[in-house]
Amino acid sequence: MIKMNNIAKYTTLKILENKKLSKTIYLIKTKTIEKISESNPPQFVMLWIPGYEAIPMSIAYSEEDEIWFIVKPIGLTTTILSRKKPGEYLGLIGPLGKPLLPLNGEKYLFIAGGSGLAPIVHYLQKLQGRECSLIYGAWSFDEIENIVDFVKEMKCSITTTCFDRQCDYNGLITDYVEKISLEKYDYIIACGPIDMLKKLAEIINRKYWFKTIFILESMIKCGLGLCGTCKVFNNREYYLCIDGPGFYLEEIGEYLW
Repeated sequence: MIKMNNIAKYTTLKILENKKLSKTIYLIKTKTIEKISESNPPQFVMLWIPGYEAIPMSIAYSEEDEIWFIVKPIGLTTTILSRKKPGEYLGLIGPLGKPLLPLNGEKYLFIAGGSGLAPIVHYLQKLQGRECSLIYGAWSFDEIENIVDFVKEMKCSITTTCFDRQCDYNGLITDYVEKISLEKYDYIIACGPIDMLKKLAEIINRKYWFKTIFILESMIKCGLGLCGTCKVFNNREYYLCIDGPGFYLEEIGEYLW
C-alpha cells in the first residue's frame, strides 16, 4: 500500500547567503517567497534547482520566512547547489516527513557524522535552553573547521572526532561513543551514514533504545509517499518520507541489519 503526504506546499526560495563552514560543508540561508507550514526536526523538503532534479534536503533552521540548509556536495545536484549565490532562486516542496521533537528532557546528546549535521542543527534551534552536547565526526579536521564555532553559537558544546590530531578525539566517532556514559542523557539523537548508525545500535544498551532517535538517510524520489521507493524495511511498512525520517531505536533496532 502506498502512503501519501497531504501537507506538502510548493513555494519559491530566494538565497540570502551561501557560507562555507568547512572544506566540504556549506550553509545556505534562504527566504520563502510564500509562507509555508511551520517545521520541526527532523523534517525535510524536496529542493529543486531549475534545470536539475529535485533532491531531499534536511531543514537545518526554520524561523518565520527563513530556512537554512547544510549542504555537502556529493553528486551533481548538490555540487551545483553549493555554488549558488545570493539572489538566485530555488523551488521547494515541504515541509515533509514526521516531526519527532521530544521536549520533556533536560540533557540531550547528539551524534552526527558528515552531512548528518543538518537535522541536528534544527534540533539545537528548537531545544534552546536545554543542555545539549554534540559529538561530530569526519575523516579530517578540514571537514570540520568553522563548524565548531557555528555549533557553539547555537549554545551547544561540541566534541570532534577525526583522523588527525586537531580533533578532540583521534579515531572513529563510534569508538569515542563507546568510551562515554550514556545514562545521564534524557535523549540521544543520531544522524549519519548507515554503517555508523548500525554500530551505534550495537553500542547503545537496549535499555536506552526508548530514548534514542535515529534519523535515517535513504534515496527519496517524490517525497510525497507516491512512488514507494523509500520503503526502508522489508517486513514493516515504513516509508522514510511519511513515517520518518526519524524513528525511535526501539521501533527499528531489530530491522537495521
